Amino acid sequence: MNYYIVKDRDTLWGISKKFNVTVKRLAEINDLSGSSIHKIRIGQKIYINKIAAELILKIILLDLSFKPISKGIVRLEYDGKSKEVTFKDGIINNIEILDHSKGLKVYYKNIKDDFDLIAHHKTLPIGKKVLRLTSRQMKVAGTHYPQSGIVQHTIDEIKKSLKNLAKPLVKGGSEKADTSQSSMILPEPINDQKRTDSGNSTHIIASQFTEENFILNTVNNKYRKFVIDASKRHGFTPHSLAALIHAEAAKKSNGEWDSKSFNASTNAAGLTQFLKGTWLEICKNKKSLIGQYASNNKHLTEKQLLNLRFDPEFSIDAAATYAVVNFKWSKLPYQKLTEPSSIAKFAYLLHHEGAGGARSFVNNSFSPERAKLLLLAQFGNKGKQNALEYLKRYKNDAKAAYGTWLRVYIDAHINIYDYVLDKSKTSGVNLSLDETIKILSGQTFSPTPTPTP
Repeated sequence: MNYYIVKDRDTLWGISKKFNVTVKRLAEINDLSGSSIHKIRIGQKIYINKIAAELILKIILLDLSFKPISKGIVRLEYDGKSKEVTFKDGIINNIEILDHSKGLKVYYKNIKDDFDLIAHHKTLPIGKKVLRLTSRQMKVAGTHYPQSGIVQHTIDEIKKSLKNLAKPLVKGGSEKADTSQSSMILPEPINDQKRTDSGNSTHIIASQFTEENFILNTVNNKYRKFVIDASKRHGFTPHSLAALIHAEAAKKSNGEWDSKSFNASTNAAGLTQFLKGTWLEICKNKKSLIGQYASNNKHLTEKQLLNLRFDPEFSIDAAATYAVVNFKWSKLPYQKLTEPSSIAKFAYLLHHEGAGGARSFVNNSFSPERAKLLLLAQFGNKGKQNALEYLKRYKNDAKAAYGTWLRVYIDAHINIYDYVLDKSKTSGVNLSLDETIKILSGQTFSPTPTPTP
């Protein structure tokens, strides 16, 4: 085994002699320093050799206007340990996490030297990942910046004064659309800096409209009205629909949803990456904007209809339409889902697995052979060995391994509260996929991974 379990009267020096490793090397491998070298405890796991991290994480910390926080201190809790990290320009690189199943907590140090919990992930994905944290409290409440200046406005006054300043985007389902290129008229953004409670400077971005208690990354604000309108048409909250779209969308390097994206290998196109056959089916659905438009413009050729995948309003609405269609095709009691968080996660499960695959996943009726194929596919050809190592953690039970992997993956990719400005005005409930499956009356199990030797 690659680790030793500390017993009564053990010392790090004695363990080093037992395994012919220096005390310094053992301390480095196990992240021990200072007095902790001399305070190992009974039952503690001491690694003998450096083990490969299951997750290499980069954390990006953003303020309310989605700009990097210039500097600060965070406390990270993972792998059963806690460490403080000082960062600059909103970036913390190369966090090596050995056990993804133990999760991660991130605390931000405020001006009172207290640590506020800003993120809690009970489990984590595997591989190289980027975690973007956007703390509304850090920007709106102004508690994480040095106090200076004279109070001009209270935070409550500023919140009340923020309105949705967007001018209507006039293109609708029955009006003429450009079948080769889409265009839109956008309102001028308004930026203002105010002195708020305790003299803290709060930068107000008026283009971050607060209608529906809904916030988007500034680069995606041009799609805001489309998301709100589509969510109202199809029974979503804008937050759950935005979370679903963000997980599905092709994105540019700055996080902007790419409405002109085209995948040459699959021929998926547009902001929400629709395949040819699926798009043409949605074009026949008169509950969708594109279906209404196609019905009123029967002269459009198939090529022209496919080009409309690059129209972001049609694409966003089609994604919502297709999610509702999948709900019905799944033949599961989706009406039981009332929390936006569970609705968004179920919609993404359907997107990821297909209606039939999602039904068998919820009912735990998929075969071990299929589970293993799906697991290997997620890791890719280059990651086959990693997939097999992951499988060993579950005693080669492919259903347990893939079941846990998919739960963790969807919980990590769908978080509606990334799009909520004021969480106190919501239920605050963020149901996991596992809890969503319970509501759908499916079987559920969350196996505990066996230790990797």
